Amino acid sequence: MEYARPHSPRQRARSETGKVDWSAHSRGVRQDVKGAPPKEEKAKQPESIPTGKANSADVPDLSLSRTSLMTPTSSTRGAKRPSSPRAKFSPGNVQALSIDLIQSSISKTTNLQQQLETLESALKQKTKEHSDVLTEVATLKKLLRDKDKGLAQTTSELEKQREKSLQLEVEISQRTSALREAEVTIRSKNEETRRLNTTSTMSERNQEALLETLQKRRNMDNLEQDLYTARQDADRLMEELRSKDKELKYRAETLKNLESQLSQERSRGIEAARKEGGCLLLAPTPVNHAVALKVQDSKTA
Repeated sequence: MEYARPHSPRQRARSETGKVDWSAHSRGVRQDVKGAPPKEEKAKQPESIPTGKANSADVPDLSLSRTSLMTPTSSTRGAKRPSSPRAKFSPGNVQALSIDLIQSSISKTTNLQQQLETLESALKQKTKEHSDVLTEVATLKKLLRDKDKGLAQTTSELEKQREKSLQLEVEISQRTSALREAEVTIRSKNEETRRLNTTSTMSERNQEALLETLQKRRNMDNLEQDLYTARQDADRLMEELRSKDKELKYRAETLKNLESQLSQERSRGIEAARKEGGCLLLAPTPVNHAVALKVQDSKTA
């Protein structure tokens, strides 16, 4: 009895030109199997499926060919393939499903890789922003230290100026008291001179008294000259005191402005350090002590 030789998928996939349709071979398409795609759908399917690796359609599957050779076909004489649900899960269909799964896994891997690159770029940006914030906090700390040093130096200079002004005030008070005593002496001498001038009798005693009066008048003139000089010195000292007082007021106003600016910059630096989870090391000045107490109260609250 003569049997027809079963045709392999490679032989069935040959076209009229004699070329082998490798895509049909790789998919394991059988034209005579129930549930296989019709010829119109087969023409629409691509010849190769891009998977990112070597195209499986370009490599013949010998095991598939052997399996196909072992299965009966419609060309076998007197043999009919039973219509069972297992016909849908032929090796060709299973291979097509595996290719689809590989493609979906590759697309998912690509999406995950893109998401990973996006997350890495976002992490680099956050790291850069964090480093910029740390640099700014360090700059603020340095500025605060410089401000503290400048304020300490300005405070010491103001203390020295206050001591000098106090010494000038004491000296001015002493010279003012000396001027008052000189004025009292001059008045007494003037009264005595008037009394001597009103004397009607001129005697030797009176002449001596007159000479003494003249001498006293000269002395009084000298005292008046000394008083005038002392008054000029007192006026000059008062003018210097007023200028020093104006300078002290101006420096005190400047110190207040610097203290207010320092408190504002310190509060901003403390806020930035609190956001970053750090702390500021401040110099032990009264203003820094007050700021430290405020920070401690806020932390305990």
